[in-house]
Amino acid sequence: MRNLINVIHPHTYKMLKKEKGFTLNVGPCEEYAERDKRVSSFLHEAIDSGAKIMHYQNASANSLNRIFMDNSLKFDTLYKLLFDGRIETLGTTSQGIPAPDIKPTFISDEVWKYLREEIISHSELESKIGKPSTTFFIGGVLENCVENFAAYYALNYKNGERTICVPELCASFNEDGARDARKKLIERGIEMISYDEAINLLHRNNS
Repeated sequence: MRNLINVIHPHTYKMLKKEKGFTLNVGPCEEYAERDKRVSSFLHEAIDSGAKIMHYQNASANSLNRIFMDNSLKFDTLYKLLFDGRIETLGTTSQGIPAPDIKPTFISDEVWKYLREEIISHSELESKIGKPSTTFFIGGVLENCVENFAAYYALNYKNGERTICVPELCASFNEDGARDARKKLIERGIEMISYDEAINLLHRNNS
């Protein structure tokens, strides 16, 4: 397998920052139109190149919120591709990482049962990753769940391949936080590249 694309919590693409917090936008969003077109284009190119794409949902959210998150993407023609059968959907914690393989002592049996049913475990994710030559991280939020997932991946799963984050294809709401996230990921060996570089890399890896 040449390319692995990790799309972390893409519902954050539909989040709009308001004075009193965030709201979830259903359908296209003019404010982020250019970014959204690029994300959609990148995913289409990735599918055409034969890349493996994994879409990670926030499975810690309650069922109603998860419906809203999914619908915010399904009602946008640029993002409904995420529910294509060629893209695998997996659940993570609210922090964007898998559940541990062994139940922590501070988690109740009831919560643990839910985690095991809805959230992929550390070893289950490892078995799905395979042996890519290049691994990409996109999604949101860059300074939160993308950073968490990419750092977790670099620490636990990286096996000599190139690991790459594409900030232009990430949701971000805090410039200082995003800058710190990029710095920390670079320190973990994760490259930061542009959208154009990412597209070119998909093509090179497929040649």
